[in-house]
Amino acid sequence: IVAHGIREFDLTGTKNQFEKLDVADSSREPDKRKRLPFTPEQLAATRERVLDRAASDLQQIWRLLEGTGCRLSEITGLRVSDVMLEAKYPHIDVEWHDERRVKTEVSRRKVPLIGDALQAAHEAVEAAGESKMLFARYGHEGGGDKASAALGKHVRAAVTDKKVTTHSLRHRMEDLLVIAWVPEKLKRSIMGHSGGGAGDNYGGEEARLKVATEAMLKALGEEHIERPSELSEMT
Repeated sequence: IVAHGIREFDLTGTKNQFEKLDVADSSREPDKRKRLPFTPEQLAATRERVLDRAASDLQQIWRLLEGTGCRLSEITGLRVSDVMLEAKYPHIDVEWHDERRVKTEVSRRKVPLIGDALQAAHEAVEAAGESKMLFARYGHEGGGDKASAALGKHVRAAVTDKKVTTHSLRHRMEDLLVIAWVPEKLKRSIMGHSGGGAGDNYGGEEARLKVATEAMLKALGEEHIERPSELSEMT
Protein backbone atom coordinates (compact mmCIF):
# COMPACT_ATOMS: atom_id res chain seq x y z
CA ILE A 1 0.00 0.00 0.00
CA VAL A 2 2.81 2.42 0.89
CA ALA A 3 4.71 1.58 -2.31
CA HIS A 4 1.52 2.11 -4.33
CA GLY A 5 0.98 5.51 -2.69
CA ILE A 6 4.56 6.61 -3.44
CA ARG A 7 4.07 5.74 -7.11
CA GLU A 8 0.55 7.19 -7.49
CA PHE A 9 1.33 10.50 -5.80
CA ASP A 10 4.76 10.79 -7.44
CA LEU A 11 6.52 11.08 -4.08
CA THR A 12 10.00 10.99 -5.57
CA GLY A 13 12.71 10.51 -2.95
CA THR A 14 10.31 9.14 -0.32
CA LYS A 15 11.73 6.03 1.34
CA ASN A 16 9.38 3.10 1.94
CA GLN A 17 10.26 1.97 5.46
CA PHE A 18 8.25 -1.24 4.94
CA GLU A 19 9.94 -2.26 1.68
CA LYS A 20 11.51 -5.50 2.92
CA LEU A 21 9.07 -6.31 5.71
CA ASP A 22 8.01 -9.97 5.73
CA VAL A 23 4.26 -10.45 5.50
CA ALA A 24 2.68 -13.57 6.95
CA ASP A 25 1.71 -16.03 4.24
CA SER A 26 -1.29 -18.23 5.01
CA SER A 27 0.22 -20.90 2.76
CA ARG A 28 3.24 -21.26 5.03
CA GLU A 29 3.63 -24.08 7.51
CA PRO A 30 1.18 -23.69 10.44
CA ASP A 31 2.69 -22.81 13.82
CA LYS A 32 1.51 -26.10 15.31
CA ARG A 33 3.79 -27.88 12.81
CA LYS A 34 6.72 -25.53 13.41
CA ARG A 35 6.66 -26.27 17.12
CA LEU A 36 6.05 -29.64 18.72
CA PRO A 37 5.18 -30.35 22.37
CA PHE A 38 7.77 -32.12 24.50
CA THR A 39 7.52 -35.86 24.74
CA PRO A 40 7.74 -37.12 28.35
CA GLU A 41 11.30 -38.28 27.71
CA GLN A 42 12.36 -34.97 26.16
CA LEU A 43 10.79 -33.01 28.99
CA ALA A 44 12.46 -35.12 31.66
CA ALA A 45 15.88 -34.72 30.02
CA THR A 46 15.52 -30.97 29.55
CA ARG A 47 14.12 -30.34 33.01
CA GLU A 48 16.96 -32.32 34.57
CA ARG A 49 19.53 -30.25 32.68
CA VAL A 50 17.88 -26.91 33.52
CA LEU A 51 17.55 -27.74 37.21
CA ASP A 52 21.13 -29.00 37.34
CA ARG A 53 22.92 -26.30 35.33
CA ALA A 54 20.84 -23.13 35.02
CA ALA A 55 20.86 -20.22 37.47
CA SER A 56 18.14 -20.31 40.11
CA ASP A 57 16.00 -17.60 38.47
CA LEU A 58 16.04 -19.47 35.15
CA GLN A 59 15.09 -22.66 36.97
CA GLN A 60 12.09 -20.89 38.50
CA ILE A 61 11.09 -19.43 35.12
CA TRP A 62 11.23 -22.91 33.57
CA ARG A 63 9.10 -24.43 36.33
CA LEU A 64 6.53 -21.66 35.98
CA LEU A 65 6.40 -22.13 32.21
CA GLU A 66 5.99 -25.87 32.62
CA GLY A 67 3.26 -25.54 35.22
CA THR A 68 1.22 -22.73 33.69
CA GLY A 69 1.60 -22.90 29.91
CA CYS A 70 2.23 -19.14 29.82
CA ARG A 71 4.27 -17.38 27.18
CA LEU A 72 7.87 -16.75 28.20
CA SER A 73 7.42 -12.96 28.13
CA GLU A 74 4.39 -13.31 30.41
CA ILE A 75 6.56 -14.99 33.05
CA THR A 76 9.70 -12.84 32.73
CA GLY A 77 7.53 -9.71 32.84
CA LEU A 78 5.83 -10.57 36.13
CA ARG A 79 5.99 -8.10 38.98
CA VAL A 80 6.08 -9.43 42.53
CA SER A 81 2.66 -7.83 43.00
CA ASP A 82 1.30 -10.01 40.18
CA VAL A 83 1.92 -13.19 42.18
CA MET A 84 -1.05 -13.96 44.41
CA LEU A 85 0.25 -16.63 46.77
CA GLU A 86 -2.19 -15.96 49.60
CA ALA A 87 -5.32 -15.83 47.45
CA LYS A 88 -8.08 -18.38 47.87
CA TYR A 89 -6.85 -19.89 44.61
CA PRO A 90 -3.13 -19.03 44.22
CA HIS A 91 -2.45 -17.57 40.80
CA ILE A 92 -0.52 -15.05 38.73
CA ASP A 93 -2.02 -11.96 37.12
CA VAL A 94 -0.87 -11.59 33.54
CA GLU A 95 -1.34 -7.85 33.13
CA TRP A 96 -0.29 -4.90 30.98
CA HIS A 97 2.24 -2.66 32.71
CA ASP A 98 5.18 -0.39 31.89
CA GLU A 99 7.77 -3.18 31.92
CA ARG A 100 5.75 -5.63 29.83
CA ARG A 101 3.07 -5.41 27.15
CA VAL A 102 0.75 -8.40 26.89
CA LYS A 103 0.11 -9.79 23.42
CA THR A 104 -3.61 -8.99 23.20
CA GLU A 105 -6.43 -7.85 25.45
CA VAL A 106 -7.56 -11.45 25.95
CA SER A 107 -4.03 -12.33 27.12
CA ARG A 108 -4.76 -10.41 30.32
CA ARG A 109 -5.87 -13.18 32.64
CA LYS A 110 -5.42 -15.00 35.93
CA VAL A 111 -3.51 -18.29 35.66
CA PRO A 112 -3.69 -20.80 38.54
CA LEU A 113 -0.54 -21.84 40.38
CA ILE A 114 -0.48 -25.45 41.51
CA GLY A 115 2.11 -28.08 42.37
CA ASP A 116 5.71 -27.31 41.43
CA ALA A 117 4.77 -24.02 39.74
CA LEU A 118 3.32 -22.79 43.03
CA GLN A 119 6.50 -23.80 44.86
CA ALA A 120 8.61 -22.05 42.20
CA ALA A 121 6.53 -18.90 42.64
CA HIS A 122 7.12 -18.96 46.41
CA GLU A 123 10.87 -19.31 45.84
CA ALA A 124 10.93 -16.52 43.24
CA VAL A 125 9.03 -14.08 45.48
CA GLU A 126 11.39 -14.78 48.36
CA ALA A 127 14.44 -14.35 46.13
CA ALA A 128 13.09 -11.09 44.65
CA GLY A 129 13.24 -9.38 48.03
CA GLU A 130 12.53 -5.66 47.60
CA SER A 131 12.66 -5.80 43.81
CA LYS A 132 9.56 -4.66 41.93
CA MET A 133 10.07 -7.30 39.25
CA LEU A 134 9.85 -10.99 40.07
CA PHE A 135 12.88 -11.72 37.87
CA ALA A 136 15.10 -8.63 37.96
CA ARG A 137 17.54 -9.93 35.32
CA TYR A 138 14.77 -10.44 32.77
CA GLY A 139 11.97 -8.08 33.80
CA HIS A 140 12.75 -5.37 31.26
CA GLU A 141 12.52 -4.73 27.53
CA GLY A 142 14.37 -7.51 25.74
CA GLY A 143 14.53 -9.60 28.89
CA GLY A 144 12.24 -12.25 27.46
CA ASP A 145 14.56 -12.71 24.47
CA LYS A 146 17.53 -13.02 26.82
CA ALA A 147 15.78 -15.69 28.87
CA SER A 148 14.67 -17.46 25.69
CA ALA A 149 18.26 -17.66 24.45
CA ALA A 150 19.51 -18.98 27.79
CA LEU A 151 16.82 -21.64 28.13
CA GLY A 152 17.04 -22.47 24.44
CA LYS A 153 20.64 -23.60 24.85
CA HIS A 154 19.56 -26.12 27.47
CA VAL A 155 16.69 -27.38 25.32
CA ARG A 156 18.98 -27.82 22.33
CA ALA A 157 21.56 -29.67 24.42
CA ALA A 158 18.91 -32.13 25.61
CA VAL A 159 16.68 -32.44 22.52
CA THR A 160 17.90 -32.79 18.93
CA ASP A 161 14.53 -32.12 17.25
CA LYS A 162 14.64 -28.42 16.33
CA LYS A 163 10.83 -28.23 16.36
CA VAL A 164 11.03 -28.62 20.14
CA THR A 165 11.84 -25.30 21.84
CA THR A 166 11.10 -23.60 25.14
CA HIS A 167 7.77 -22.54 23.61
CA SER A 168 6.95 -26.24 23.31
CA LEU A 169 6.05 -26.14 27.02
CA ARG A 170 3.04 -24.04 26.01
CA HIS A 171 2.05 -26.55 23.33
CA ARG A 172 2.41 -29.31 25.92
CA MET A 173 0.00 -27.57 28.29
CA GLU A 174 -2.54 -27.16 25.50
CA ASP A 175 -2.30 -30.88 24.76
CA LEU A 176 -2.72 -31.76 28.45
CA LEU A 177 -5.84 -29.61 28.68
CA VAL A 178 -7.26 -31.29 25.56
CA ILE A 179 -6.51 -34.77 26.92
CA ALA A 180 -8.21 -33.80 30.20
CA TRP A 181 -11.36 -32.88 28.22
CA VAL A 182 -11.23 -29.27 29.38
CA PRO A 183 -13.97 -27.30 27.53
CA GLU A 184 -12.67 -25.13 24.70
CA LYS A 185 -13.81 -21.84 26.22
CA LEU A 186 -12.08 -22.64 29.52
CA LYS A 187 -8.94 -23.79 27.71
CA ARG A 188 -8.81 -20.48 25.83
CA SER A 189 -9.22 -18.61 29.10
CA ILE A 190 -6.28 -20.45 30.69
CA MET A 191 -4.01 -20.10 27.67
CA GLY A 192 -4.94 -16.52 26.81
CA HIS A 193 -6.39 -17.29 23.38
CA SER A 194 -9.31 -15.43 21.86
CA GLY A 195 -12.35 -17.32 20.67
CA GLY A 196 -14.01 -14.28 19.25
CA GLY A 197 -17.13 -14.67 21.36
CA ALA A 198 -18.54 -12.34 23.99
CA GLY A 199 -19.38 -15.34 26.17
CA ASP A 200 -15.69 -15.88 26.89
CA ASN A 201 -15.86 -13.14 29.53
CA TYR A 202 -19.00 -14.28 31.33
CA GLY A 203 -18.85 -15.14 35.03
CA GLY A 204 -17.04 -13.55 37.96
CA GLU A 205 -13.26 -13.66 38.34
CA GLU A 206 -13.34 -15.98 41.34
CA ALA A 207 -15.68 -18.41 39.60
CA ARG A 208 -13.47 -18.49 36.49
CA LEU A 209 -10.36 -18.96 38.61
CA LYS A 210 -12.00 -21.78 40.55
CA VAL A 211 -12.88 -23.80 37.45
CA ALA A 212 -9.52 -23.00 35.86
CA THR A 213 -7.73 -24.37 38.93
CA GLU A 214 -9.82 -27.53 38.81
CA ALA A 215 -9.08 -27.94 35.09
CA MET A 216 -5.33 -27.58 35.58
CA LEU A 217 -5.33 -30.01 38.48
CA LYS A 218 -6.93 -32.54 36.17
CA ALA A 219 -4.61 -31.76 33.25
CA LEU A 220 -1.42 -31.99 35.31
CA GLY A 221 -2.45 -35.14 37.17
CA GLU A 222 -4.39 -34.19 40.27
CA GLU A 223 -3.46 -37.33 42.18
CA HIS A 224 0.09 -35.94 42.51
CA ILE A 225 -0.84 -32.38 43.42
CA GLU A 226 -2.11 -30.82 46.62
CA ARG A 227 -5.57 -29.38 45.96
CA PRO A 228 -6.89 -26.08 47.36
CA SER A 229 -8.99 -26.90 50.44
CA GLU A 230 -12.34 -25.92 48.94
CA LEU A 231 -11.80 -28.07 45.85
CA SER A 232 -10.78 -31.01 48.02
CA GLU A 233 -14.01 -30.69 50.01
CA MET A 234 -16.08 -30.62 46.81
CA THR A 235 -14.69 -33.99 45.70
